[in-house]
Amino acid sequence: MSDNDQTPFDLMTIQHLGAAVLLCWGELSMATQELILDRANDTVGMVPVREVRDQIADLLRRRARLVSSSPRSHEQQTQTTPARR
Repeated sequence: MSDNDQTPFDLMTIQHLGAAVLLCWGELSMATQELILDRANDTVGMVPVREVRDQIADLLRRRARLVSSSPRSHEQQTQTTPARR
């Protein structure tokens, strides 16, 4: 996608999609996680980001630490919920 093809809402839409993927990352299969990471390295029409896979992994680790240290996550850990797959 070239800059001329983008609408003002494209960046916001991509940000929301990325946030949604981040929020459900732990629920995705390892194969799906690997596919997303591989595609992030080879996304046609986007400016390549050096070592994007490592940057994504760092973001996921930081988010996991934030979520695990939040009071809400401690409440969720004490509740039993059935696993979805």
